[in-house]
Amino acid sequence: MDPHTPIESNQTPAHSAGSRHYAGLWALFSGVAAREGYLAATDQAVISISNFLATIILARNVDPTQLGIYGVGFVALRLIRSLQEGVLIQPLNVFGASMNGESFRRYATSTSILQILFASASAIIVAGCGWLLTILGNDVAGPTLYALWFAFLGWQLQEYVRRMLYTRGSVLSATANTIIANGARLVLMVIWMFEGKLTGIAGLQAIAWDPSSPSSPASGLPAIIGRLTSTILSTPGSATGISVVM
Repeated sequence: MDPHTPIESNQTPAHSAGSRHYAGLWALFSGVAAREGYLAATDQAVISISNFLATIILARNVDPTQLGIYGVGFVALRLIRSLQEGVLIQPLNVFGASMNGESFRRYATSTSILQILFASASAIIVAGCGWLLTILGNDVAGPTLYALWFAFLGWQLQEYVRRMLYTRGSVLSATANTIIANGARLVLMVIWMFEGKLTGIAGLQAIAWDPSSPSSPASGLPAIIGRLTSTILSTPGSATGISVVM
């Protein structure tokens, strides 16, 4: 055999093209962007399943009035969450994703101060409205609105941290935060259920309960603010902005 004669390959051009096609598909579904997409989908699934299970737990253990209190309170939470989304979260996602570490720290510091002020103001307003209705004799809507102050404050700060993690490409950390927070919420509701303390208001308070301090809601706020500060000061390697809407 002539040593200069080229050796024929066993792979036909069509086979080679097919291999490259499958390799491209594998890279598409297993790359970094795909893995972050799977994590984001998991994050949203955990939130949806937690909301569903929380409603089921309440429906089976409280009377219709308490379930109605929870439903109205949850709508109020969604309303303030929509305002937070438009005023603070979306600008953070859009402008923060493309910033370098130093620029993002300055920008995030400003938006974090605005977020704390916005959450505090909304909590004060809802507590004041609840107090006013209570002294006017409304013993259902008044206590419900008043009890929402902690949920307004804690849930907004917790959600702000989660979305900031998404903005900086820390999708795994954001998903872990969601799993821990929603897991703690459901555990607390089950504990209160067995203790006979589960009410519609308790179900609302469990939404914003910080998992690092389940025994005292007030002491959970420093932990949320601490996570907020550490997120701002950290400088992850990636800076992809993924907007996730609950």
